[in-house]
Amino acid sequence: LGAEHRELLLELRSKLSGDLKERAGATVEVEPLLEQLGVEPGEIDRMAELGLIGVVRDEEGRVRILKDDLWLLELWGQIREAGFTRELGFTVEDLELYGGLVSELFREERRILFERLAGLPTTRVAEMVERVLPLVHTFLAHYHAAQVRNYFAAME
Repeated sequence: LGAEHRELLLELRSKLSGDLKERAGATVEVEPLLEQLGVEPGEIDRMAELGLIGVVRDEEGRVRILKDDLWLLELWGQIREAGFTRELGFTVEDLELYGGLVSELFREERRILFERLAGLPTTRVAEMVERVLPLVHTFLAHYHAAQVRNYFAAME
């Protein structure tokens, strides 16, 4: 990022609500949660290697993840519970498909933000971003579901 973009982002971040400002630094110990969540220790390591979660070790060497990343472990456990097991060939690497697509989407969103909103007051941009994010998330979920429905409907 250039200096002008960084300055704009820092000012924009100061105007955003707490949820979007920065990741919370609070962590949780992973080991006690693994069985409950249905996640294997090696899967945690792989998620961290892929950049899907943040992992730290505490003074005693215990693996901890950012509390903000706990949702992914819960989700992965639910995916496993739904039958998408290692025995059938499903691994954490499958999440990388979605992570990569979302990362590319975000890079494009960021480019558009700089191009189209750079001249607006940062307070206005912050309001717009906070209002549009839930709408984009809804679009993505519904559009994905529509793609699946359309695929099966075309088989008739």
